[in-house]
Amino acid sequence: MNAVATWDVQPDTNVVAPDDPVILWLPDGAPTIEVISIAGTITPVDPHARLELGQEDITIPTLSGDADILLQATNVDPLATVQVRITPKYGAPTIVDAAFDSGTLEQATWLATAALPDGYFTVQAHAVNPAP
Repeated sequence: MNAVATWDVQPDTNVVAPDDPVILWLPDGAPTIEVISIAGTITPVDPHARLELGQEDITIPTLSGDADILLQATNVDPLATVQVRITPKYGAPTIVDAAFDSGTLEQATWLATAALPDGYFTVQAHAVNPAP
């Protein structure tokens, strides 16, 4: 008897070919962006995104509306495109744009505002500097 299996991967993933050559360590001065707080709750420097009870990186209080997501950018142009991806443990991700808040090219804060899903979710930030 042949068994047939199907898989449902959550959250959805995208397969992307690596750069050639693969860059393992970013060069000095490379642009970086990180999530530093969600709804006023400070995020860990090295989050693990374990989506299991008792393994959470942070616990966010229940909100009645949208939440602010504060980002810290280094060497990101104030005219860059910065987005935040919010992915619930089960379901499709939401992508929201972040706006330049304050600072300079060398160091700045950016702010995104979004409704947060119920339950476990991950938050990632992505920045693309304008073409030179």
